[in-house]
Amino acid sequence: MSALTSNNRLEFLDSLRGLAMLFVIYFHFLAYSSEPTSVVNDIVIRWRMPLFFFISGFFATFKNYDKVLYKKRIINRITKQLYPTIVVWAVFIFFSWIIGHASFREYLLHGIYDPAKRGYWFTTSLVEVYLLYSIVSVVLFALNVSFKRQGLVYLALAAVTGVVYIVYLK
Repeated sequence: MSALTSNNRLEFLDSLRGLAMLFVIYFHFLAYSSEPTSVVNDIVIRWRMPLFFFISGFFATFKNYDKVLYKKRIINRITKQLYPTIVVWAVFIFFSWIIGHASFREYLLHGIYDPAKRGYWFTTSLVEVYLLYSIVSVVLFALNVSFKRQGLVYLALAAVTGVVYIVYLK
């Protein structure tokens, strides 16, 4: 049986994306439970989002990107995702300062260095992952790498991202 389905999708990546979604749900369950920390939980927590982002990004692509399409999609990500996130974040910081008890500087620094970004971490992460994905895609397209091998490269990048995430948090 071929790895590609009738609509040119890679079945193993579809399955991995589904598994990553289940890991995201599992983590949210853990966040609201008294589940003790374990090696399995540590692995799931560290790898779920990089895996999900890279695989989802892989399926959101076209096989034949060109510079005009990349530029259009990058501008789209920045204007429709990053700018609104920054505006909402800035408003949140401002109102936290108005009604809070700390200095504006403390709220601002906490907002910048807080890994969760007050709940908006995923919006900035999506832009970062998309930019990384775009660079890698241009290189792979220029090297004429097959669609299946591209999937393996993205999985490897998700693994490296997971390792970097683990090192960053420790």
